[in-house]
Amino acid sequence: MVYYKHMRACKHYRYSNLGDETDIIQADGLIWNAWIRVYDGFRLVYSSYSTGLFWEYLIHLIKNPDCAKEIGVTKQSIKNRLKEIEKEWEIVNN
Repeated sequence: MVYYKHMRACKHYRYSNLGDETDIIQADGLIWNAWIRVYDGFRLVYSSYSTGLFWEYLIHLIKNPDCAKEIGVTKQSIKNRLKEIEKEWEIVNN
């Protein structure tokens, strides 16, 4: 099973006005949260933490197959990751 902790952002999540590379990075701790980081070359120009962002981004990739293809992930691997996040959610919230 493939787990993505760090993913390149698709065209819908890029901050092109700030830099040339946008990444979605799963947060330590609660695995449905994430950081979005924008780089201009090797320089970090923007970083923001968002509750639920990793979950939201995976759902976006399922609903937009072109985006999943753009960043090189399969629908099945995304579904597997969502199942793991759901299991973790149940553990934390019960």
